[in-house]
Amino acid sequence: MRDIDENDFLEALKHGVARTTNLIAEATDYHGGPVMTEYLLTADIAREFIERNYPVAVEYHNRMFVNAMTGLKTSQPRKLLRSKRTDVAIIDAGLIPLALIEIKIRVKKLNAIKGDLEKITTTMSLLKANFASKLIGAVVFQVHIPGARNRTYAADFKSAAEKVEKSLQAELSSYAPSRPDFRFTMHPLQSDDGGVVEREIEGYGEESAWGAHGHATRYHAIIIRSTRPVPPSTGSFADLRRQRDE
Repeated sequence: MRDIDENDFLEALKHGVARTTNLIAEATDYHGGPVMTEYLLTADIAREFIERNYPVAVEYHNRMFVNAMTGLKTSQPRKLLRSKRTDVAIIDAGLIPLALIEIKIRVKKLNAIKGDLEKITTTMSLLKANFASKLIGAVVFQVHIPGARNRTYAADFKSAAEKVEKSLQAELSSYAPSRPDFRFTMHPLQSDDGGVVEREIEGYGEESAWGAHGHATRYHAIIIRSTRPVPPSTGSFADLRRQRDE
């Protein structure tokens, strides 16, 4: 199984989210809106990776990623991970985790996804450094700004969404030092104006009136990578024995 390129991974996430937003658009006469259940995003992201020929598992027990091949000798996955599951996982040969993806809706503060960040980082910390270094963690989340009296035009919704997004980025920057063995980066999964819809106007001229409220429904991903140093390997028997005993 090839390693997953981070740019290709992000591109797949973007297309997976687009599957969902396109469906919502068609169901709402192209007005769009928030996803009300995480299962829809989970299914669309999983389907995207399946169609790209990746071995995908859904609702997979995290402790299964930490096995005799991949796990540190001192790891205690059953104790630390218990019954925790990953929404979408890419796992090679049922043994080697290559990507862990969590999905959340209704996110405006980092607290809403801290549990997912910690689940992914805990899982990565139980892996040998060489396996952890190849693993991509991701939390895909939805930010929804509903219509209101003071939000009418596209610029109003975009400004409100950007305020939430900047706050999340600042919170992430404050959170990152508590996990020094990991790098966290936040990425948009849409275009700059994606997911922004202003309030509708019904009718024409003097007969026009306000219609359905607008909204901003936007998607982002926080990518998590291990920064633990990986000891150089010469492929010697001594190296293989060292990796076994980690």
